[in-house]
Amino acid sequence: MSYKDKDYDGYIESFDETGLTGWAYNIKCPDTPVEVEIYDLSTQTRLTVAAVLYRGDLKEAGFGNGCHGFKCSFPAIMADNEHHTISVKISNTDFFLYNSPFEIYIPAMYEGYIDGFDNSGFTGWAYDKKTPDTPVDVEIYDVTTQTHLTTITADTYRKDLEEAGVGNGCHAFRYDYPATITDNHTISVKISNTDFLLDNSPFTVCLLADYPPVSLLS
Repeated sequence: MSYKDKDYDGYIESFDETGLTGWAYNIKCPDTPVEVEIYDLSTQTRLTVAAVLYRGDLKEAGFGNGCHGFKCSFPAIMADNEHHTISVKISNTDFFLYNSPFEIYIPAMYEGYIDGFDNSGFTGWAYDKKTPDTPVDVEIYDVTTQTHLTTITADTYRKDLEEAGVGNGCHAFRYDYPATITDNHTISVKISNTDFLLDNSPFTVCLLADYPPVSLLS
């Protein structure tokens, strides 16, 4: 990992759970923009961003035409309640920007649980913390047969959710099994257009005679 290169310069200037900002440039070609590669070791996410944003402070400091700033928003996959080690370097070089790598905790953007089972199906809830009063869709899959069973909207009101601060409480759902679902099928449930699997998902279906409803609510 190199921070000393007579051909390049650059810094990570700020970062938080949503993204980062900085600047980078080629000393030998001061008016030509460079690209930076942002790599998250935890999720193996790799992003490429062009450092082309104009900044008067860079121009005044003698960094070419000043068009060397950049900003990058982290993708949803990185919002997972985990610590992330992130490195940033100029593309096609071994030059890592100053203050790189760095570590940051990124809280989950989504939350949701499968919280009840019976012989007919299951119940749960899901929501987006950034838009807490807007319902989300959940996708239900039969992993055993690699089948997308359905997509439903988690918009049923539950008082316990509202009292717990889960938006307006309109984030619950129920799914009844089709006839094709039998014992030992594995079911997964995720929020649509994300990689976020609900807690207690995936799970294995267990159909029993006179099977009483089971709640996972604490």
